[in-house]
Amino acid sequence: MDIEYIKTSLNEGRTIKLSLHSLSDTTQAFLQSAILEILTYYSKEHLFLATYTVLFEATMNAVKANAKKAFFHHAEINPAIPGEYSSGTQAFKNLINENQIQTYSELAKHQGLYTKIIIAHSWDGLNIQVWNNSPLLPQEEERIRKRLQLGQRYNSIVDFYADNADNTEGEGLGLVVSILMLKQEGIPISDFRVGCKEGITKARVEIPFTSNYLSERQKYVLEQEQMGF
Repeated sequence: MDIEYIKTSLNEGRTIKLSLHSLSDTTQAFLQSAILEILTYYSKEHLFLATYTVLFEATMNAVKANAKKAFFHHAEINPAIPGEYSSGTQAFKNLINENQIQTYSELAKHQGLYTKIIIAHSWDGLNIQVWNNSPLLPQEEERIRKRLQLGQRYNSIVDFYADNADNTEGEGLGLVVSILMLKQEGIPISDFRVGCKEGITKARVEIPFTSNYLSERQKYVLEQEQMGF
């Protein structure tokens, strides 16, 4: 990953595509520089904190999902069995606490698991997507859905923490904080999506710069109208 690639892609109007397998300090520093470079190019530096936070959270979740899948495979854990999924998830959390996620991120790489960041950009806005090829399990999709609903209930991070002071270490709360940061910047959270299709888990956030920006959802509606549906 090279910041010159980011600059060239901006100047040539090309979609930015990055691949990674872990979130080392070096990778995090690069992603920060990349997002700042993009936003500076479009004179939207004030959106840096919200944009980077959402990207980091989505990327970290993708990297963890791949490492978790690699760990389950290595430990011969069957996530389709509720008891094994619960105990395996707890064992994986313990490994993260012991800073062993890098070990399983490397194992995930050897197993063909990946994380991709795709950023389409223009003067009207950004379309940021994070993909990984570890499919979401039903219980994971349900947890994400609940976190999205929780984020919709609050209008500020202060209000959220006031009501959840005893639960701020819970899994997936970074997703809630991301949603609230988008809200505080006036970014529509309806354009923040997480889902799984054909074995690929995708997180998407869209950052409008102007009123001319058309979200994926808006494009779909227009296409349907043009087709007479």
